[in-house]
Amino acid sequence: MSDVLKGFVSGNFAYLTAWFLPSFVAAGAYLALVVPQLTALPVYRWFESQPAPFTTVTIAASGVVLGVVLSTASTPIYRVFEGYSILPFKARLRARMLRQRNRLLEQFRTAQEGGAGYAVNLILESMQKFPSADNEVLPTRVGNAIRAFETYAWREYQMDSQSLWEPLWSVTPQQLRDDYDQARAGVDFCVGTIVTLTLVGVATLVSVLGLWIIGKPVPLGLLLGGGVAPLLVTRCFYLLAVSASFTWGIAVKGIVNCGRVPMAAALGLQMPTSLEEERAMWRLVSRFVRESSPESDWEGADNFDRFRLGSTKAVTEPGASSQEDATVKDARVADVVTSRYFEAVRRRWMHLRRR
Repeated sequence: MSDVLKGFVSGNFAYLTAWFLPSFVAAGAYLALVVPQLTALPVYRWFESQPAPFTTVTIAASGVVLGVVLSTASTPIYRVFEGYSILPFKARLRARMLRQRNRLLEQFRTAQEGGAGYAVNLILESMQKFPSADNEVLPTRVGNAIRAFETYAWREYQMDSQSLWEPLWSVTPQQLRDDYDQARAGVDFCVGTIVTLTLVGVATLVSVLGLWIIGKPVPLGLLLGGGVAPLLVTRCFYLLAVSASFTWGIAVKGIVNCGRVPMAAALGLQMPTSLEEERAMWRLVSRFVRESSPESDWEGADNFDRFRLGSTKAVTEPGASSQEDATVKDARVADVVTSRYFEAVRRRWMHLRRR
């Protein structure tokens, strides 16, 4: 609920459009187009007899309530779409996704050998919608597209971006934040549309079943247009959600690439000059944040200390600048960035509960 109020106050129209526009359209279509054809049922007959202002208020209230419910339940909804829960034949679907990923890999190798540049790029784009490791592949296309960028930071920098998302977001440039919000809103809109279309289709089919039970004639147009068609259209929006997830992933990768250096300063760390040492640092930081038992926290503490600002064990490379000057500079940056971090955490922790 706080996300909804924050969206109205801050003018985050992308967020509001993502969840509330499908809700208003679905509520208006069902109450204005479906209900008048179901007056044979007592509850719909009573609704049809009400004055026009009552119908308008009901449509608006239904859209608001449905939008709030969808935005609040976005995490479990995404869990279903990603294939983590409430998904029958999960093992079979995951095996199918693995075969599709391996098929793309073979096509990529063949295209590389043939020297077709455009074909290589197209196949590579499709491959980027799958995780790089077999054990990370999920049963659904949306789940794989999301998992692909969720594991990007670990694959490239050994950083758990899920655990470190709050400090990472706090130091991200505003342009990347806006790009992220816009990309995420596109996926949210597709997911919200799928859910609302499903609700409209199921509600219409249940109402038609009620007409059949009481012996009333069933309008064929209502059955096909209000019950079957919305369920079929969900497939189109699902494919759009997969494509939008790829764009969302580009924004996440940009945040990881551009935000990790200032995040290190915000956490009181200094960036190593080699990629190998940087990966070692983020691996230790991720484990420190993710695991809270005393045994895990103290394990490798000596190795972790060498990356902290002011440490005498810091890793340096030949030709690097003075350690003392670098420490002072990083400490000043850390003071500024840390204040931004705590301010951002206070404002955004509810909105970014998944990422």
